[in-house]
Amino acid sequence: MKAEGPEKRAEKKPEEKAGETDEIKFPQTEDKEGYRIESAEIKEETVILKKEEYEKLKEAARFCEEFKDRYMRAHAELDNTRKRFIKEKEEYAKFANEGLLSDILYVVDNFDRAIEHMSGAQEVKSILEGIKMIQKQFHILLEQSGVKKIESVGKRFDPALHEAVEHVETEPGKEGMVIEEIQAGYQLNERLLRPAIVKVGKKK
Repeated sequence: MKAEGPEKRAEKKPEEKAGETDEIKFPQTEDKEGYRIESAEIKEETVILKKEEYEKLKEAARFCEEFKDRYMRAHAELDNTRKRFIKEKEEYAKFANEGLLSDILYVVDNFDRAIEHMSGAQEVKSILEGIKMIQKQFHILLEQSGVKKIESVGKRFDPALHEAVEHVETEPGKEGMVIEEIQAGYQLNERLLRPAIVKVGKKK
């Protein structure tokens, strides 16, 4: 047997040991045109990736997972904020008039005292004075809450503030003027709370 020369021995390449290659194989899940293959149609083919590409793919997957986690946390926080806002809104609507009602209770107390006093009162005048005092308290309370009475009698009819239920003949110069107020109207912070019910003058 002839011994191999130096040239022949140089041509031999050392066999690669398992695990030393920088290429990683994956099952193919897309066809040649880039369309995803359904699970029922997946073929046992292999996609070869370099180690650098594999690391980039892992990094992208990690980034997607972190982004998904952040999204879920933000979504949960937003949902909790929405629920808390609805609850606070309901609580506010429930107790928005708490201060006003508390002040009204003092007026109610005076009404109760007036009724007790009326039972043993001998003079109508003293009863009337007590009722007038309570009426004054009510109006003061309304003004402090931003409620203002609409001036009607002697003013020109304003459809934005007045509601006419009758037109009555009047003397010259008072046509279109409010002659009589049937029910007082009120504004809340310059916004109409309820119109004044009035009678309006017309030409004879």
